[in-house]
Amino acid sequence: MDCQNGIYLDSCHRNALDENRVEGADHGIFLWDCFDCVIVDNILSTCGLGLALVHTSERNTVFHNVFVMNARHATCDEEGNLWDDGYPLGGNYWEGEPAADAFSGPEQSQPGADGISDVAIQILFTGIDRYPLMAIPAEGG
Repeated sequence: MDCQNGIYLDSCHRNALDENRVEGADHGIFLWDCFDCVIVDNILSTCGLGLALVHTSERNTVFHNVFVMNARHATCDEEGNLWDDGYPLGGNYWEGEPAADAFSGPEQSQPGADGISDVAIQILFTGIDRYPLMAIPAEGG
């Protein structure tokens, strides 16, 4: 793609971004002052920054996305965004992030693998994917 922003939303509310593939952009998906959006089943690869939720972007839900070969996968400067869809649906696939799958359950405290990493992923500044996926989701992008 080789552009500044693959997908850019400014002051949008209740939008769904699903099944997009963005490669080679400075910013794969960039939300500025956006609320109540759902970002699901996207593939963000070889971007400078895969996904940004910034400048009062809140109450957005991000799950089952694939982040691969980005300089930085994601950033978020507001609290109140969800980076997973809870257990057992899980969060996102983050290439290159620490992962282990020896446990299962909502607290990842029960013996046995479940396809969800036992290690949560911290999103730069203010975010956490509590249930990062161990593999690329079958329905992704």
